[in-house]
Amino acid sequence: MLIGNPQVTGDALMYALELGLPVHYLSPFGKYLGAALPGHSRNGQLRLAQYGAYKDTDAKLTIVKAMVTAKIHNQYAVLYRHGQKENALNCEKPWWKSSTASIRCEALRG
Repeated sequence: MLIGNPQVTGDALMYALELGLPVHYLSPFGKYLGAALPGHSRNGQLRLAQYGAYKDTDAKLTIVKAMVTAKIHNQYAVLYRHGQKENALNCEKPWWKSSTASIRCEALRG
């Protein structure tokens, strides 16, 4: 994505297109001006892979666990940066990994 009045060489643009990367142009104020698009797109294969992961229960659970773990880790980092080092997310064995995590989650939801 190029914003403003960038100077791009023809070689650089050709290289991006050969790699299958679209190049989008925006005005200095963020208005969409246009794009140089490659002849083929990877979006079809990516979408099929996403549908495949959606159908696979084990893969779906693995993805969700990774997302929730990352979110909790990031929440702890924000609290830590703001000086709240002692909080519910700071423990030896995280409560969300225990067997009663689903019960606790239901209690937190209300």
